[in-house]
Amino acid sequence: MVTKFTLVKTLFVVNVIFITLSFYFQNELFGNLAILFAALSLIFSVIFDNKVFNSNLFLFLSSLPVYLIIPLYQNPMLATLLITLLISVIVYKKQVFELFSLGKIKDIRIWIAIAVVSLVASISLIVWGMSTNELTGVGIATSQEFKKLSTIVILILIPVGALLNAVVEEVIFRGIIQTELSRISSVFIAIFLQAFLFAGFHYAGGFPNGLSGFAMTFVYAFALGTTRFKVKGLLAPIITHTFADMTILIFLWVYF
Repeated sequence: MVTKFTLVKTLFVVNVIFITLSFYFQNELFGNLAILFAALSLIFSVIFDNKVFNSNLFLFLSSLPVYLIIPLYQNPMLATLLITLLISVIVYKKQVFELFSLGKIKDIRIWIAIAVVSLVASISLIVWGMSTNELTGVGIATSQEFKKLSTIVILILIPVGALLNAVVEEVIFRGIIQTELSRISSVFIAIFLQAFLFAGFHYAGGFPNGLSGFAMTFVYAFALGTTRFKVKGLLAPIITHTFADMTILIFLWVYF
């Protein structure tokens, strides 16, 4: 049984390595290898039924290469999330609805924290956007799309798009990743790692991006992870995230 366990673990680690390499180098070979080892790790985990890997974090990372072959609505995170939840239900019979637990905000200090983080994040995003030389990645793509749309459509799209993106990213980073990491490590380490991964995911083409963007996003994600821990749910980070995303969309619409 130890040999089987080691095999699944090795395949999983190799999968994560190739995922990282494919993100960083945008290399087709690394992408194909990530898909291969993701499939192998999932298949062998089902065959051997190792409870250590019977987790949403394992499923998410194993499903992540799906963005290379199924760019669902050009949103790899959404595609990966849907595939992960589908596998959870079909294969592992997991209660996936716990990932969407909102929690309750009973302490006025949490509302104050939401307001402060939202305000600081919004100001920081505007300052970064005004100081950047040129847009890249999601920033330029969104700005170009806005130029094709009417004002009415944009006014509807901004709050709806901000909310949907906030929900998807919060379920993934504060729901799946932080929750699963907190089961095998301290809360601080779980919050730190999810913030690092969140910042890394936005490093190349996010808004903000680059080293300064990485630092900003890390601090922001750490604050979101902390509120998620305090509230025991995703309501607080979703609210905060929605306001930040609305700031980005409004800025891209008005400024560029």
